[in-house]
Amino acid sequence: MNELITPKKPLSKNRFLLILIALTCITACSGGSNEFNYDTSAQRLTSITIDGHPLDFNSEKTGPYKIETSNSEKTLSVHFESIGDHSFSYSIQNSNGTYQKTLDDEKHFVANIAEGANLISIQLYDSEKEVFVTYTIYAYRLSSAARITSFNLYDFASGSGTSLGLAPSFSEAVFDYSTTVSYSSCAIAYQITAKNSGVSMQTNGNTSYERNVYYHNLSPGVNYLDTTVVAEDFSTSERYTIAITRTPPTTDQIESNAQLLKLDTDGDYFQYVCGINDYTFFIDNNTDTINLDITPEIEGAKVFINNNEINPSETQTLQTNESAGAATITVISANGGNSQTYTLTYIRRSHNIVNVETTAELITAIRTAEPNDEIRVSTGEYLLTTEDTGMLFSDRSGTAIEPIYLTGEQSFTDEVIIKGTGSETLITLTGSHWNISGITLQNAGTAVHLHGANNITLKELLIKDIYSTAISLTNGASNNTIKLNSFSQLSGDDTTAAIHIGDANFRNINANQLTSGEISNGNTISHNIFINMADSRAIKLDAGASNTNISFNSFIENTQALDTTSRAPLIQNFGINSVISHNSFEFDDPRETTSLIQLGAADLHVSWATGVQLIQNLFDLNNRTVDAIANLSTHTAILAENLRSDDLTITYGGSNYDFDSLTSPTYTIQTNSTNTRCLGIEEYEIDNTNYWLVELEACDTTDTSQHWKIVTDKGIYAALVNQSQTDGHMRTATEFEGLCSTSEGIYQSNVYLTEDEGGYVERWLLDTQGDTTYIRNKKDTDYGLTVPGEFASEGTPLMTCAITNSESQQFTLVPVAQ
Repeated sequence: MNELITPKKPLSKNRFLLILIALTCITACSGGSNEFNYDTSAQRLTSITIDGHPLDFNSEKTGPYKIETSNSEKTLSVHFESIGDHSFSYSIQNSNGTYQKTLDDEKHFVANIAEGANLISIQLYDSEKEVFVTYTIYAYRLSSAARITSFNLYDFASGSGTSLGLAPSFSEAVFDYSTTVSYSSCAIAYQITAKNSGVSMQTNGNTSYERNVYYHNLSPGVNYLDTTVVAEDFSTSERYTIAITRTPPTTDQIESNAQLLKLDTDGDYFQYVCGINDYTFFIDNNTDTINLDITPEIEGAKVFINNNEINPSETQTLQTNESAGAATITVISANGGNSQTYTLTYIRRSHNIVNVETTAELITAIRTAEPNDEIRVSTGEYLLTTEDTGMLFSDRSGTAIEPIYLTGEQSFTDEVIIKGTGSETLITLTGSHWNISGITLQNAGTAVHLHGANNITLKELLIKDIYSTAISLTNGASNNTIKLNSFSQLSGDDTTAAIHIGDANFRNINANQLTSGEISNGNTISHNIFINMADSRAIKLDAGASNTNISFNSFIENTQALDTTSRAPLIQNFGINSVISHNSFEFDDPRETTSLIQLGAADLHVSWATGVQLIQNLFDLNNRTVDAIANLSTHTAILAENLRSDDLTITYGGSNYDFDSLTSPTYTIQTNSTNTRCLGIEEYEIDNTNYWLVELEACDTTDTSQHWKIVTDKGIYAALVNQSQTDGHMRTATEFEGLCSTSEGIYQSNVYLTEDEGGYVERWLLDTQGDTTYIRNKKDTDYGLTVPGEFASEGTPLMTCAITNSESQQFTLVPVAQ
């Protein structure tokens, strides 16, 4: 064991100081379920309700819960319930200040909310009033204001950056202004501040965002900036107009002018601003030329590109044959006395960007996609209507190095929605190497059909209102990955499934009689959430499915749906060599169910449903009498550590089980750096308390302190348990986000072992991409395990930092030989 003053490894004093601060705060200053020294597992609210606002409440989630209210709603009526001997207080923080009150026996209060953000907190104290858990609600009240509080103009292009005065002085209640600049000022910069950040603004027809800097080129004479402001509740709008007069030129100013009026490209690579002479921009990977339109402000000025004179009335073609390059444009005034030089620097992207804003553009982009294309779909709805003109079909393929990307635009408020009219297949792919992500697919018969398509990744899709099978893999579709998607509101019957792999026609054919082109091999289904599948299966592996991995998925079933007497199993497996592991089932459906996982069927050919393994699946059955697993095939299923969360014994249907040949695997967690290291632990004494910190060690497969077991938890998360310690769960400090943002903190440890308290910081999402795994924390999955610094040397502490996809966050889980 190491003491603070004499650590085993030569570590900085700052490291231990920060550990001490972090752990002290965990034990003393933080509420919630993540305290280190106190067991707060019994301190839970059982419900929170707000009149008129539904909450997706979970007692283990302390928040923040988010709601939005109309401007007219000035109060919120909050009710909550708990079990046990507790006392309560609440607080409200908003633009009016902070209000806090202790509650007596009542479990109800009325919160007065201001326009904008309101943070409502409920504190739940133990009987000694020493330890508390805090539940938080973020309530946003929409504003009816459509006003600007400042409109700043700058003489930016002339290089002075001088603020321009307005006449009259700006006031939010005045809507018309004017100002004057000299002829030498050919552009201005402007910045707008709104009274409320939720308003929408357009200036001269283009969207303006608060506090962003925008530029506007000026012609001699009067120029206008018209800004329309719409309140975030859409109840009011206002228009502000600024007239900017650029003084007309003298004869000498005309003859000595060497400015450009226009510098445009065919790819809209940059915005030309008069007075700014250097531009750096990105081009697509396959771009060989750039077309330029160059116009001097004054007729008679001469223009040169790379010292070659050009005719400004003709479009110029710039060759771009390098990964990066530059071109120089020189303008000489009509009298020869002045010149301006402009430099264009291009950098080649790794992808080809194809921007999509309409359904027609989306159809064309998918049908004509090339390797390395990234089809970026703007937010909005894309309606697909008929099979002739409206379906998204492609037989194009990317490559392993240059896949084709179809991605939805990222937005905090809006979605990318592709929808049908009820019976269509929205997306059909027959090629290979596509990555599809960030899109909502809804209101169709089938969302995605992979017909013989290989190496496709379907990730972070929201799939709902599907009337048949949501994702279908047929005709030997292989090596595909379906991960981190959400399935809900399916309306199929007991012949359909959210995900269906294989072909029912193969059930009575011997597996050895199928060709490789008919076998759907090596597909992965992981970290998906399936909510209320109605009468459908969540996953169906039919005959023809081989070596399928189903892991870390969450199945939540608590609604009685179409068939009022019985329902199909959630997973039905007719495939061979399937591995079904670390899945979580929360089942509370009153209908008759044969089992949640069913292997085979009586009519199945004897060569199917062989070699199936079921490892560490977790079943929460709400005391319902139902078989967790039923093996109806004639083949032996191999099982290890499948459990019920309510501590009752799992019941099995059918027969042919092997409980002895397999144990849950343990792993070493190795860095992906050239100098491979493994995650181990080391004990340190800090403030008279011993802590096991997670750090890098030289890999030793015989050292149990480097052995980690994955333990299934509810949802798509898992615990990482060190096998050298009793109940040694890996966790991170509660406030881990702040530790990575300081120069001192970057070499500090905030990852260590603790007893299991069920907190979010003790749960991890194992995000596997090919041979690489990112280990993301449940509290904020944008953060994950990170090796700080440039070198993965022995004794380096582990941190939890923002995921940047760097090598320092890439790990490989290597099974330990049993």
